[in-house]
Amino acid sequence: MVMRADFYMVTSPGLQGNVQPSIDAIMEPVQRSIAQIECGDSQDFERDRPLLIQLGHAIGLDDVGIDNLFIQAGAL
Repeated sequence: MVMRADFYMVTSPGLQGNVQPSIDAIMEPVQRSIAQIECGDSQDFERDRPLLIQLGHAIGLDDVGIDNLFIQAGAL
């Protein structure tokens, strides 16, 4: 499944503030840069993408919560 929406837009306001700190917490500089680019510039987000799953879990979402983001984005 692919979501065509801004990841920040579909996360609830309480979670939005946790996305950037989760990216900043990635220790490996190249992976952190890739995460920043993907989250900041992408318009397509694939549900099974490891980065999306990692960040979703880092901001407190389980797999069902991530699925719900895709359902919400699909309704936009």
